[in-house]
Amino acid sequence: MIEKSRQRMIAGINSLSGRSDCAEAVMLQQRSRAAVVGLLIAFTILMTLIRQTLDPGALVSGGIAGLVVGIGMTFLTTTYWLGYCDGDILLVKTNRMQNKPDELTAHYTYPIAVTISGGLLTKKIQVAGVDYLIARQFEDRLRSVTGS
Repeated sequence: MIEKSRQRMIAGINSLSGRSDCAEAVMLQQRSRAAVVGLLIAFTILMTLIRQTLDPGALVSGGIAGLVVGIGMTFLTTTYWLGYCDGDILLVKTNRMQNKPDELTAHYTYPIAVTISGGLLTKKIQVAGVDYLIARQFEDRLRSVTGS
């Protein structure tokens, strides 16, 4: 499954950039901390109002909570693909709903400096001064894409 996603990212970067030499890609995400805190506050208020007026039960409350948080995080998170293409590094923004390449956001020359901060499952990274999140399991792939 991970390999299939990797191949889809590489193919998407190649098609959007008009190249055919991209060999590696990694997924990055970006979301505002303030927006996530706002979502949590709105979620707490909504769930309190629902519990006080309807008392729907644990199963329905859990379903509502999952929908609110899932849909909220979908609209708060921007996904990017960072790909290595024969001496160049391309950053591609994806469509929020379809996870398909949408626009070529940045173009860097290989290698670029990347700062990685600690985290248990998700690591905070900084690429060319911009903050992103990456899953811990893809840290090695990030290093091979960026040359750092």
